[in-house]
Amino acid sequence: MKRIGLKLAIIGTALCSTIPVFATQTTVKILHTNDTHSNVKDDGKSIIGFAKLATFVETEKTNGNVLMLDAGDMFQGLPFANIEKGHSIVEIVNQVGYDAMTIGNHEFDFGADNLMSIMNKLNYPVIAANVLKGEEQAVQPYIVKEFDDVKVGVFGMATPETAFKTHPDNVVGYTFADIIETADATVKTLKETEKVDVVVMLSHLGLEEGDYTSDLVAKGVEGIDVIVDGHSHTTLPEGRMEGETLIVSTGTALKDIGQVELVIEDGKVVSKTATLLGYEAFNEVAPKQEIIDAIAKVEEAQKPMLEKVVGTTEVKLVGDREVVRTGESNLGQLATDAMIELTGADVAITNGGGIRASIEAGDITMNNMVTVFPFGNTIMVKEIKGSDLLAALEYGVDSFPETKGAFPHTAGITFTLNAYKEAGSRVSDVKVSGEALDLNKMYSVATNDFMAAGGDGYTMFESYPIKAEYNTLMDTLLAYVEKLGTVEGTFVPRMTVVTEAPAEEVIPSTEITQPTVESKVVALRAYLQDKGFKVTFDDVEKVVTAEKADTVLTFKSNSKAYTAKDADSNESGELSAALVVKENVTYINATEVEAILAKLTPAA
Repeated sequence: MKRIGLKLAIIGTALCSTIPVFATQTTVKILHTNDTHSNVKDDGKSIIGFAKLATFVETEKTNGNVLMLDAGDMFQGLPFANIEKGHSIVEIVNQVGYDAMTIGNHEFDFGADNLMSIMNKLNYPVIAANVLKGEEQAVQPYIVKEFDDVKVGVFGMATPETAFKTHPDNVVGYTFADIIETADATVKTLKETEKVDVVVMLSHLGLEEGDYTSDLVAKGVEGIDVIVDGHSHTTLPEGRMEGETLIVSTGTALKDIGQVELVIEDGKVVSKTATLLGYEAFNEVAPKQEIIDAIAKVEEAQKPMLEKVVGTTEVKLVGDREVVRTGESNLGQLATDAMIELTGADVAITNGGGIRASIEAGDITMNNMVTVFPFGNTIMVKEIKGSDLLAALEYGVDSFPETKGAFPHTAGITFTLNAYKEAGSRVSDVKVSGEALDLNKMYSVATNDFMAAGGDGYTMFESYPIKAEYNTLMDTLLAYVEKLGTVEGTFVPRMTVVTEAPAEEVIPSTEITQPTVESKVVALRAYLQDKGFKVTFDDVEKVVTAEKADTVLTFKSNSKAYTAKDADSNESGELSAALVVKENVTYINATEVEAILAKLTPAA
């Protein structure tokens, strides 16, 4: 408040020298959030949480003229919300002090009827001027708030992309009117009928390229002072001016709280400033105990839901980190099969880093679902050119056999990984639904929203427009498991790994070049992992350790070769003859290595 007072004093001094009477000034502060996606709790690192936010809002409203707004996507995301289709969020956000929110596309993820049920429980209005049911307004189009002598009109705007970014069944009977025409008409109503001094558009449109963005509204409609935006998860630390309109957005997940200060003089906005308040700004803010208690109550109530049995599996569904980040697994295949089942896409691909746990043989519970896919990632479908699909596969396996969160788990597509080749040219024999990949053809690809936006390095996906959007990976896997009842968990490789060069590529022994330590490590790890060993490497001691069941093998480098030794028998075998180098790439001579492994342990 001191900073605001200083601004007013400076302005007042300037006016004093030009007019005999001070003009009336009023300061209005807009606090705003967007795309919170049910991140209700302070995580101690970056997520502020609603408990501290509620205390902050209460203090700010006590000290000044404050509007608290949210730009949508509040009731979906993490299991905390998804398990109860968003209803678990209501008691919490009702204590934050919101004055209004608009509708995000994910608000429809559990169906329009469910959304209307949530809205009826909220103690603040949900507004959207362009959402229609039949020919009528589906929800309240705007609100008007009065502070001292200033009237502020806030109207909502939902993205028309909702029609294809959620399942079509979720929006049956609902349409989304043109954003420019609707905004223009609503601004006129607010100014001419409601006589407001300030116009705010509370929008879930986003700032990414497309036909329905907030910057297009700012360019095409006069009279909007501020746009509080959501949808594209854009972080604007100081806002963005588009003509006379200030556009603000906080990113996502309650990692920042937006703050806009407006100075209104004689019915006109004469100053606009935007800032973001990050996690550190709330270090000294005491959390509201009632919200902490409400969160705890929900978590306790959800325990029986999490223990609910949703299916069974005959075998362990493998989601171990070291497995899913280096190769395929039956759980990865189950998840991508579920994505194909839901979307009907040609190909499904998801990153191994997003698979967070295994499911042991036996009953499958809701808790398993939550633990496997905890992040609330949604499924998106894009039309991807064959050449970029190949590039995605090449990128995903370029670190093999090293672990990589971007490792691709797929359905609808098969390929060969030639691990002995250089990264970027390892993938061959790619087939989609049994047909050879056409580099010039467009394929429908279902992936998670993180990868669709270029996350985990999949930048080749980023520029393609989203054709459809569905529910979360967790909910999709859940529905698929419930449909199957019993999961067989059969694993049939969709990626064929070749760790050695074809025979014609191996140089005769008279031409052998001595392998380097680095090349031997890569070759050994690839070969042993393909044989089912868990492999680690001590870079200091130059020791490769391979474990499978009760068998532990160590491969220690000397200046010429690796020597293998069994932990129990101390049997050893020389690998120098088994490693062949051509053009600085080390190949495994399978016959030699098999003989050594057989000597060390028959179980290998």
